Amino acid sequence: MFDQIVAALGSDPPAPPPVARLWDQRLLLSLTALNILAFALQFVAHFRLQYTAGPVYLSQIGSVAAAVGTPVAVLFLGETLLEGFAVALLLIVGGALLFQVAGRRASRS
Repeated sequence: MFDQIVAALGSDPPAPPPVARLWDQRLLLSLTALNILAFALQFVAHFRLQYTAGPVYLSQIGSVAAAVGTPVAVLFLGETLLEGFAVALLLIVGGALLFQVAGRRASRS
């Protein structure tokens, strides 16, 4: 069927892209192994944090990561800040502080 479509179009099919030779390049293989190790450690740390702090505390990690990651992207990757970033950052920090204060009060009772 594919041959019939190619014949109808009147051209040869495009050549497939070259396959990366990851396993032949020591640097790429090392970077891949490092990435696998980092992912595995992140996976363990994620569930250890959930066990230690609980799922509610863990749910704040995404917002905190965004608040920390944005300045890193601006400083090292040349990204620009959106207009509402300062307000969002204040809300994230305020929410995290409220959560900490409420947790401390609950543990004292």
